[in-house]
Amino acid sequence: MNETNELPVPLPDDDGSALVGSKLEESREWVINTYRKHQKVKTSSWLDNVLGEGPRAKSYVLPVLLDTNPIRHRQSIQEQVFPAPRIIHEDLLMTDQMKVMLEAGCGMGKTTFLKYYQEQL
Repeated sequence: MNETNELPVPLPDDDGSALVGSKLEESREWVINTYRKHQKVKTSSWLDNVLGEGPRAKSYVLPVLLDTNPIRHRQSIQEQVFPAPRIIHEDLLMTDQMKVMLEAGCGMGKTTFLKYYQEQL
């Protein structure tokens, strides 16, 4: 030790390293994503039991339109974590002022659904 009593390791100038981050489990997004991840596994196993293993070219799941409000518009934390969309019973072609948007990835069957919907009328 020298006479000035300096520490052998210099301390950082800014105090940013002393801040402790919040736990991941306290994040609302983490809770919602974890719930969805577990639900995806349950849904996949249920579909495997109902439709059977192997190629599903002859298995047809009846399409159901669900009204899903964005998560940020939900009123309570329970509705944000456990979203419960309602089934749309209204005729989609008779909507005067309501806009209908089908959200799905490429190749998910939006056009097939619309053709099937028109055939059922």
